[in-house]
Amino acid sequence: MGDMTIVFRHTGHPWNDLGVIALWRQLAETAPNIIKNRDGSYVADFEGVKCTLHTDRLSLSGEESYLYSVLKQPLCSLKERVWQENKNGKMWWVGPARFLYAGQIKPDFLAPYEELPKNKSQWRRRGRCDVCGNDDGPVRTLGTVYNPLLVNVEKMSGFYSELKGRYQICQSCGFAVPFAVTQTWYSWGDQFLSLTLLWPVGTDLLSIDRFLQQTSSLRIGDSIGRNYKQSFRYAESPIASFLDLLCSLWEVSRTHSSSDVLTMALAGVQFHAMQLSKPTKRSNVISVGRYEVIPDPVGVLKLVQRSDQISEQGKVWNALVGVLNDMVVRRHGPEGKIQADTRLLNEVAHAIV
Repeated sequence: MGDMTIVFRHTGHPWNDLGVIALWRQLAETAPNIIKNRDGSYVADFEGVKCTLHTDRLSLSGEESYLYSVLKQPLCSLKERVWQENKNGKMWWVGPARFLYAGQIKPDFLAPYEELPKNKSQWRRRGRCDVCGNDDGPVRTLGTVYNPLLVNVEKMSGFYSELKGRYQICQSCGFAVPFAVTQTWYSWGDQFLSLTLLWPVGTDLLSIDRFLQQTSSLRIGDSIGRNYKQSFRYAESPIASFLDLLCSLWEVSRTHSSSDVLTMALAGVQFHAMQLSKPTKRSNVISVGRYEVIPDPVGVLKLVQRSDQISEQGKVWNALVGVLNDMVVRRHGPEGKIQADTRLLNEVAHAIV
């Protein structure tokens, strides 16, 4: 075997680019050494393999067998994060994967890079990738299990996680995009029948990586239904959840780092927010309820920062968070249960953003 290069491209497709950066983050966290070049690119050196993150691509170069070995490490980490033993002792999906992969009974599609095209019933020797445009390698018909945002809207308003459409995906995109679920901010709602996903989108890979790197320490576990500290109650819609996340990041970063760190991290990125739902917990039919784009998160952050107040005792608190927490209107639901009517909260959050 000789030297070869594998390229994962920045495509402008938000879910695919998140997958590429998530793959890089996995590599960077285990690399023995990372060097920043003058052009802003980063190089992670493994034994016999050089991984380079550019503005428009992630490339891995080296001897073929070593290269495949390096790519197996983040894949194993991905499986450990999304496929875990549940309270009944059975293996099942966790986090956002629990929602997106509900129709998959095994993580078989998370295969090593070199083994993906060996399934001749799914992969063709050559074709054009509808995600990155590459046309010199193997492709397969794209299933929503690889990319939930590429569906044929003329045929459906929802999707099954194993559904296939008319789009094609190449070997590189097919390997990288499943990593995207590890770098989303998410919040469960409606007794785990809905899921809101939030993630950064940039014009280049370096800006997305900068945000994820500088905010990685602000994530928490998902034992309470989200992977960030909640700032105000009952945030379920995409815009309300984004404002909840931004307030949370500000509250945490204000006490743990410089006030400029979060602003610098948000510079150069937009935020995309998507709300998914399904009719029952066992269903694998997923509907996209809302998809929102927040083009200026720095502007929203400045408003949040200006809402900080200092009490007579010298304690800092945020007036915006306090107002939104008091805005929820409660009402009696079926069987006398107290439910939250979040329409007012959603409208105010939308107006603020």
